[in-house]
Amino acid sequence: MTTAPPTEVDCSEHYASGQTTSGVYSLGSGVQAYCDMETAGGGWTVIQRREDGSVPFNRTWEEYKLGFGNTSGEYWLGNDNIHLLTSQENFTLRVDLMDWGGQTAYAEYRLFRVSGESDGYRLHISGYSGTAGDSMSGLSSNNGQRFSTVDRDNDAYRGVHCSQQLGEGGWWFEACGLSYLNGRYQGNCGDSCPYFQGVVWYPWRNGRYSLKSVSMKIRPAANQQVTPEAPQVTPEAPQVTPEATPVVTTTTAPPTGESHDPDAARALAFLL
Repeated sequence: MTTAPPTEVDCSEHYASGQTTSGVYSLGSGVQAYCDMETAGGGWTVIQRREDGSVPFNRTWEEYKLGFGNTSGEYWLGNDNIHLLTSQENFTLRVDLMDWGGQTAYAEYRLFRVSGESDGYRLHISGYSGTAGDSMSGLSSNNGQRFSTVDRDNDAYRGVHCSQQLGEGGWWFEACGLSYLNGRYQGNCGDSCPYFQGVVWYPWRNGRYSLKSVSMKIRPAANQQVTPEAPQVTPEAPQVTPEATPVVTTTTAPPTGESHDPDAARALAFLL
């Protein structure tokens, strides 16, 4: 007897059908994903989760394309799957962060979409709100950047391979940006972690702080509700004290198109 595949294309449809318990669900595409049915109204499809370092994220282009890890623990859903989900309609991204003291923060982006492989899984993201500070659509934006891995350099930093230099995780690097949720899981090293080589959300906890847990989750933008956790007023991002890392200066003007963002320059000064 053949079991019919589920008709629910994402976790929001499982939630709408009355399945309101968080856990691993099968989606209509045949892929399995963890569904967060509790946070900010529920119905979130988790596309990435880090919590204990049990799954290494220094992976190749092909591995990030197909996905890896354990949907009950740490995993990446796969760029193909993320593209298929977000190409159907407008999706919202929520990023939940926790530090080693148990403090939490979040960022929501009203619009989130990932293009197909032929376009390098380019990221389209905008509409920040939350408490963590905007490290993906503001200064040193990930918006419009193609995905990079250790074996495929698509970042916007000329002369620097961000993934290769920063622990070999995949991400939408600019030059190299202010977020890096797929960096190496460094554990509790406080503010003394290798600079920008951990699980980093720069505006909330600086580039030397590697977070304890993070998750990225999406649901259709039409499902968004105003809740106490998602205020409509966007707070200003925290002011970040520049690292005491020598910056190598040059008398040559940066090539046209290269980032002039001072935060990104500070974040990568140690590489030059």
